[in-house]
Amino acid sequence: MKIAKISIEQIYGTTQLKPKNINQKKVEQSNNRIKGDVRVSIKGEIKKYKEIVKKLPDVRNDRVQELKNAIKQGNYKVDAKEVAKRMLEDIMLGAK
Repeated sequence: MKIAKISIEQIYGTTQLKPKNINQKKVEQSNNRIKGDVRVSIKGEIKKYKEIVKKLPDVRNDRVQELKNAIKQGNYKVDAKEVAKRMLEDIMLGAK
């Protein structure tokens, strides 16, 4: 059961990685145009974010407990239209 769709951008409030190391090779300036090979290294940034993601729990225990309590108290309401909408979205996006 999916509780909510969440992305790394939502967790960390970022939408793009900013490269720290930029290496330029064969840069030539001719007639106000730059020709060359620019390589951006973000391996360190990727490694850092992979480690952060590995530390995140697979299950949000606080949310699970919240839902269990709501079910026990009879306060948990299922929005049938929202369930159907998400099921159709998953089918249309090819989710399993």
